[in-house]
Amino acid sequence: MPPTNPAPLQNEPVLPSALREMELLRGDVSAGTIERWTVAYKQMSRDAQDIGIPASVIPQLPPNPTKDELRQARDHLDRMMHTPPPSFNWHGHHTILRNAIDMVTRLRSFNAMPTDPEVQFQTGDVSRLYTNLQLIALLQRLVDLYTKLFDKFGVAIKIFDSPTKKPQWLSTYIPGQPRHGGIGYDRYTIFTLDDLKVLLTFIISHNYVHFAQRILKQTQGIAMGGNASVYVANHFLFTYELAFYSQLQQLVATSTNLQILTSLPATEPPNWQETYDSGSVALYLLIFFQWLFRYIDDIITITNIFLQQLLYNNNTFYGISGIYPSELQITLSTLGPTTDFLDITLSSKNGNGSPPLGTTFYNKFSKPEFAALSKTRYVHNSSNLARRIKDNILTGRFHALRRNITDRNSFCQATALVIAQLIRRGYNERRLFRRLFKLLQTYPYLYTHASRSTQQRIMHQVTAFLTENSS
Repeated sequence: MPPTNPAPLQNEPVLPSALREMELLRGDVSAGTIERWTVAYKQMSRDAQDIGIPASVIPQLPPNPTKDELRQARDHLDRMMHTPPPSFNWHGHHTILRNAIDMVTRLRSFNAMPTDPEVQFQTGDVSRLYTNLQLIALLQRLVDLYTKLFDKFGVAIKIFDSPTKKPQWLSTYIPGQPRHGGIGYDRYTIFTLDDLKVLLTFIISHNYVHFAQRILKQTQGIAMGGNASVYVANHFLFTYELAFYSQLQQLVATSTNLQILTSLPATEPPNWQETYDSGSVALYLLIFFQWLFRYIDDIITITNIFLQQLLYNNNTFYGISGIYPSELQITLSTLGPTTDFLDITLSSKNGNGSPPLGTTFYNKFSKPEFAALSKTRYVHNSSNLARRIKDNILTGRFHALRRNITDRNSFCQATALVIAQLIRRGYNERRLFRRLFKLLQTYPYLYTHASRSTQQRIMHQVTAFLTENSS
């Protein structure tokens, strides 16, 4: 079922998406219609790249495309966007989330696959992750992980100074060769496995805190504020997730009686071996656990009724060991049709608990328990920061919100809240609205509506926020 748009403002011009026009219009069309279709297809191409489709495989339009050429390119790209990547058995994503955009990408993959009619979310919070880490075990697990990576991909890795350039694995590297090179954005450093072991050992064994005019060495756990702490914690938990999935895949690969199960009791029955093959159980569980994701110490699953049974690796379920070490305290929420995760709320777009899933804006600081907390998110307009940095606050939030939020009304509200907060911080209202319109012109059919109508809706919301704050 396609997502529904919120009711437009009175006299608001609503443009049907160019993609829908391609399916509905017949016969001759004007040059203006062709131009609108072309703009919409270019936006569709950008959306395809956002969900991981390489630009090199997206159909390119000729200089002056015809109606049939546009429709053919659109249909081809639409099939690509709704088909799981062919190089993976399932959706092709690993468990680690970098941000909310990654979660939205997973939702799009979920929407593109056949699923049960009712969707249930469950989240988990890892308590005291950083301080619970045993340093020797932590170091050993990470060294084992990196050793596997180097055994599989290469003898050295080239890391570029520019974060936009992806690291490159090297199949050959002679010790003693220059480790640094390149100019500007191409500057790089080459690391071998031994280099990473030295760096990792130093980072983990040299944690110091300043307390009561004394310098203390931390002998258990790692400092939360360290530059590498997030990556260390992320990779530590990933070693357990990798072991769990490897266990399932190994059982599937070695099964001599593999069957496709259509159901599995959530409570392990006695003598289950007489009824169920381990490989068949593992394959069934893989279908559920492919929708397990984690942002550092926050876990989320989609329609997985088996997480409770396989949460800890000292438990077994149908002979399969669980995921995380029992030393970690993980608090699970109850299964529900909606959940708040990072800065988005995940739920069904049509409100009945069934796919497709969508996202709306979530701000935990709007809860009553945070009412007395003084919050200053954006620098004041009078600060000494460069003008371009202050101007780019709205630009950065606009792009984050359009990627994170699938509901137009929620996007308009969240964007309006950003603008209202900036106005309260001394920013010029007219300057903000000019920048907003320029951004909307870049995406003329954002949420299948014209940029002017979206701007008007946001301006109404800004006025409402400012009026509410002044009353």
